[in-house]
Amino acid sequence: MLIIRNQFKELLYLAQILRSDNEIMQARSTRRMICIVCNEIRMGFGNEIYDFIINEKIDVMLKDYIRNPIRELRV
Repeated sequence: MLIIRNQFKELLYLAQILRSDNEIMQARSTRRMICIVCNEIRMGFGNEIYDFIINEKIDVMLKDYIRNPIRELRV
């Protein structure tokens, strides 16, 4: 359980980085966040990860993060 708590603490930290304006750190944190989420789902903690993503609104942040660079390229 200690490992799981550390992973969730790291996910909270990475979610804070996604809210920042630093694009380089956002890219790094996005990659790390995907790795953690995949590992936790493999370990059987899919419901906890889903609740975390919904509660922290990470899905919305990731959608915005993906859409904004595409808009800039089109302009």
